[in-house]
Amino acid sequence: IMSGSSAEYSTHITTKPKTETDPLNRNDLYGKTKAIGGLKALKAGKKRNITTLVLRLFNVYGPGESAHRLLPSLLRGIKRDEKIKMSQGTQIRDFIHVLDVCRAMEIASIKSLSNQISSGAYNICTGTGNSVASFANIVCQQSKVPVSILNIGAIPLRPNEPNNLVGTARKFTQATGWRPSINLERGINLEINFHKRKMYE
Repeated sequence: IMSGSSAEYSTHITTKPKTETDPLNRNDLYGKTKAIGGLKALKAGKKRNITTLVLRLFNVYGPGESAHRLLPSLLRGIKRDEKIKMSQGTQIRDFIHVLDVCRAMEIASIKSLSNQISSGAYNICTGTGNSVASFANIVCQQSKVPVSILNIGAIPLRPNEPNNLVGTARKFTQATGWRPSINLERGINLEINFHKRKMYE
């Protein structure tokens, strides 16, 4: 089982949820190498007759994230009571909590060991798009701080960043019965409480 990424998909088509048959990324180095890695894994598995799954994870958030990512950056700024520099936040993303991802991986392991799932690429996502700005607003609301702490537009969008990157997990759901169970509000609340506990440890 390989952890793939939504970055594997071409960013030229952004008007519909990504499916596993959509064109792969041939533009930026990160997405292109991710896509190539997944294809090589599937090819190697087929050669050795081993069930091989490439789970294309969309925007995963939750405990264990790197400090530079969106949610840790927001919580760090709130903790320090300082203005949080952001882009315009218009990017639409498919945010999925890490616990849902772990559960998907566990189910994928069980199904593959019992030969109940076919080799291939599978999206792991919620199928729901939320803007980066709305994500940040929810973090502020649940942290009980004014949204004015967000310095919207202070930094530019990254070059070649897709406006809309949302997927559908229909293929994986049909194969395994898995569905995401943690909505955005609950997931952010879990992370805020996790950080509060860490402060007192």
